[in-house]
Amino acid sequence: RQGETSLAFLTPYAGPVRTTSGAAIARQAGFSDTAQVEGLSKITREQLQADHPTKWEAVEQVFRGKKADSPETIMRARFSALKAKDPTFLAATETAGSNEEEKSTAKQRKEWSVTLGLIEPDFWDSFGMMGNDDITSLREVDSFEVIDTKLEDIVEFKIRCKNGKTLHEKSIFKPDRKFGFVYSGDSVFANWE
Repeated sequence: RQGETSLAFLTPYAGPVRTTSGAAIARQAGFSDTAQVEGLSKITREQLQADHPTKWEAVEQVFRGKKADSPETIMRARFSALKAKDPTFLAATETAGSNEEEKSTAKQRKEWSVTLGLIEPDFWDSFGMMGNDDITSLREVDSFEVIDTKLEDIVEFKIRCKNGKTLHEKSIFKPDRKFGFVYSGDSVFANWE
């Protein structure tokens, strides 16, 4: 259907991840316990407060290696990682969709790097992105809005991009012993508006 894309935000190419500890990912992503959370992602406390006014402390705890207390919290952390162009965190906090082949964390991180415009796509990456021009909108995101979290494992949200496009997605999360929750690789829907 026109205007609809499958798993556009949360898994550009979908695949499972063998995660390491939350603290290890936080260190790999450059996060620390200082007021300015910096490193690869360069996410500041002030940015977390601006993006998640009433939930920023929970999101910051995820980046410090604590488990997310809800699917909403891990989704908020994923938005912050998207905004900061952090493919390591994005890859570590998702698994394969029900119809996807297993992929390594390194492969998933590479695919996120392509999606975020951090590296040039190779032939197969370009082939996989054909017909999905909206995905490049995620290279410059502006804001995040949670629409609904009434179902315990589903988060409905909107991501507004700087080019005027909006991704409206309803994603399914599952419990994870290392991160609290991770994106399952499946969505009820994912539409570009």
